[in-house]
Amino acid sequence: METISQSENIPVTCRADVLVVGGGIAGIAAALSAARELNAAEKTKNDGGIGGNKRIRVLLAEKQYMLGGLATAGLVTIYLPLCDGQGKQVSFSIAEELLRFSLPLWHNSARGYNDWIARPETEHTARSPRFEVDFNPQVFALAAEKLLEENGVEIFYGATLCGVQKRGDTITHAIFESKSENRSGKFAVETKTIVDASGDLDAGNAAGANVKLYNHGNVPAAWYYSSSKNSPYALHTLGFAETPEEMAGETPQPERLSSKRINGVNGKEISDFIRIAHGAILKDYLEKRKENEDFQIVTIATIPQVRMSRALISKKPLNIAENHKRQSDSVGLIADWRKRGVVLEVPFGALHSESTKNLICAGRCVAVADDNTWDMARVIPCCAVTGEAAGLAAAMLGESEKADGFAELNIEALQKKLKARGVKLHED
Repeated sequence: METISQSENIPVTCRADVLVVGGGIAGIAAALSAARELNAAEKTKNDGGIGGNKRIRVLLAEKQYMLGGLATAGLVTIYLPLCDGQGKQVSFSIAEELLRFSLPLWHNSARGYNDWIARPETEHTARSPRFEVDFNPQVFALAAEKLLEENGVEIFYGATLCGVQKRGDTITHAIFESKSENRSGKFAVETKTIVDASGDLDAGNAAGANVKLYNHGNVPAAWYYSSSKNSPYALHTLGFAETPEEMAGETPQPERLSSKRINGVNGKEISDFIRIAHGAILKDYLEKRKENEDFQIVTIATIPQVRMSRALISKKPLNIAENHKRQSDSVGLIADWRKRGVVLEVPFGALHSESTKNLICAGRCVAVADDNTWDMARVIPCCAVTGEAAGLAAAMLGESEKADGFAELNIEALQKKLKARGVKLHED
């Protein structure tokens, strides 16, 4: 293959105590968590954004131009359960805050949220509706931006991570590309700690962390919203999401839009994936217009609906085989959205890199033992749980004079702070 080489000087535009890469649900939770720990109300003034090599306490860099990731731009607008399906809530704090935060904006009362607020938890059983809700994606994104700004988080949109610089086994700078006055459009952020909430483990992959690909492959999905006289705001889930083989006997597989599968990190494949989705939406729209002339598309997903792509490899991954098992380093509980009665304690070891001291992950790219666990852990409540823990840990590491990396962070101190926020660490 023919290659070219370039050398360039990249300006360092700011210094961040905590840098969050990716503004999906995991990134929102991580940035909010870190900012609250660092007392965002008293943050150092940055005098006009990221220019001038100013200090920023928490910086969230997002390559799109709205927050929420798959949950908003991807239209995967189902805030899946905070409960175990047996009548017990397991995910709390920011995971619950964001669910309740979405409700005044607009929500679909067909899901179980109304049942949960109408009755005390003691009255819920294995037959009760689960603690979940649908929400408005665009309004959620706008309100999330306001929430982060109120907590002192600096947001930089249109910033695509294109590399990192390391000193030994520590990331010192993250390199982004964006619209810029300089020729290359690249700029660097000096950082103490970095939270990879990119979904694709972009920072971890660039840093040379041990990662794995979703080699089974994502199948195309084409979700869109419509409006008509009889249904003013409706979600259509063409393709939905495939069920892992381990769960295939319990959950029916969706109708496939194509035989194509992609791992989610190849640009040409993603482009083909998007075109398949667009074709499916247009076909569905034209068919529905034959039956209903006032049927109109309101919005389509503006990012590919890739569920899984890269994940961290660690010695202590999340593992669905450890259902109900106590983890000494637990940083929260997550439930299985597909099946009642499954609860995992999230080990801190599944979040941080063993090869890069100041890198921690959140969301769908945390370490998982297998595809079945990955499919369980990739959804909104789980992203919020891991995001809150990662953001808090990043803030603590940045302020610590003792810990040289996340592996040396005082886990008891982290757990104490999480419990003070209302996070439940163990089922007992």
